[in-house]
Amino acid sequence: VDGQASKQHHHSSFIVVARIDVAQPKVHRSSTVDSASRLGIGTNKHRQRQNAATQKGNSMTELVIKPPTTTKDDGSPSDDVWDDANRIFAFIDDERHLAALGLYKSVAERLAGMKEKLEGSNSSTTKSKSKSSKRSDKKAELERQRKLLKIQKVDRLFQKKAAVLTKLEKHCKLFESAKRSLGRNEDWTLAQTLFGITTYYRREDDGSLSIKLEGKLDGVPLFEQVAVLREVDLHFKWAPFCSSSLTVTHLDKLDTVGWFMVGVPNFGLARDGGFRAIGCD
Repeated sequence: VDGQASKQHHHSSFIVVARIDVAQPKVHRSSTVDSASRLGIGTNKHRQRQNAATQKGNSMTELVIKPPTTTKDDGSPSDDVWDDANRIFAFIDDERHLAALGLYKSVAERLAGMKEKLEGSNSSTTKSKSKSSKRSDKKAELERQRKLLKIQKVDRLFQKKAAVLTKLEKHCKLFESAKRSLGRNEDWTLAQTLFGITTYYRREDDGSLSIKLEGKLDGVPLFEQVAVLREVDLHFKWAPFCSSSLTVTHLDKLDTVGWFMVGVPNFGLARDGGFRAIGCD
């Protein structure tokens, strides 16, 4: 989800890009209403159990949201790879994934260059020692050891955070694809424009279906929009035809798994679905 808001006028535009797996299930499944009923999802009893678990402290782990620390950081590389390596994870904590990925690539490239130079200087030093009775420049050797220790520190940090970095690269592929779609409509098929919202769709090479929604909201700050969207438990109170909704878990500040059920009253038609929404600043 990408949004731009003016602090003075509270005017914002939004674009939502979603990909849906449209493959048909191989096994027959009974109606989603019956499935949800058997699981107890979205029912009053389920909500009572959830409230009881909350009181006992057995509910889903509460996510502690810390204030941002990189607001004034533009993501430009510095001269210190160790400092930049730590900045990567500060960007990730602030949901600035694309800035984190750019800095991560910069640090990785500089590390590779530093290792190559150190290996070259080591081999040349060995040759000079054999020709000059193993004389060495202590100052140069100390500098070499300092750089080597810094490289090792960064390598250990990246190894320790390997899962975080793998997740970063995986998510950034989605974010970069969504970012490319923001200002391009030529490869999308227009479905309709209704109530100020324009809907597009596109079939992907992997068989999934991408959907893009565009619209404008006046008088609503961006922060309040995100806050409302994140409260999945309350969607059934305002979303048309949504009869029940539930937050399954918050994986991160802008990474939520939710469930919802939609239906047409008095017609006995209902469908449910699960989703995972990931956001990037």
